[in-house]
Amino acid sequence: MSIIARFIKFLSNALFLYGFSEARLGSTALLTAIVLATAIAVSSKPFQSLVITVLIFLYYLFFSMQKLFIYSALLTSIPSLWMAISNTLVLYLMGKTNIESFLEVFIRAEVFSLSMFYLFHCINIAETSYLVHKISRTASPVIPLLWRSISQILKEAQEIIYVHRLKNEKPWKTLSILFVRGDEMVEMFSEGIYLKRYSFCPRPIYSTKALLFQLLILLTSISLIYL
Repeated sequence: MSIIARFIKFLSNALFLYGFSEARLGSTALLTAIVLATAIAVSSKPFQSLVITVLIFLYYLFFSMQKLFIYSALLTSIPSLWMAISNTLVLYLMGKTNIESFLEVFIRAEVFSLSMFYLFHCINIAETSYLVHKISRTASPVIPLLWRSISQILKEAQEIIYVHRLKNEKPWKTLSILFVRGDEMVEMFSEGIYLKRYSFCPRPIYSTKALLFQLLILLTSISLIYL
């Protein structure tokens, strides 16, 4: 399997390893507030903000989705390390480098990135579609369409790359097939929901456990800002 195929498989696991889960029945509004509070916390108190990451991990663990957290942590560690190393090199040239500055940059990038993945993993599709429906009833089916098509396109891409590698096809041919196949899939999904765009009426679905856990994470994030 080529490096690109391995990366796509790793990315697919980091985003769509699990299907429907009770963890996705929280509130998208609470998730967004958690990300904003985390961004403020990591900018002022990077080391204390690790508490937020621990709580997010416990959330995954509580709903048996811990592998998704591990894949996400490994994926986000690549740009986080790059940012930390780059910052350390600049400070070294200025004669101000130290291990604490390296850790601060890494933790800031890692904690915030994981909170963004947490938002993506646990977004309540039904609630989001419901909110979009209040703005535009014809646009609300786009939310589940995007969610379904992205995961399917990644799976298709992995298979296409693997098959083309066995056939020793040139990379540009593989890329062209990926674009064509992606366009075909989006078109098929669009045709499937075209007649439902006026009758589609989403209803938000919630889990009390997910809501309470998210509220705990949000209150902890806010507490870190003011403590």
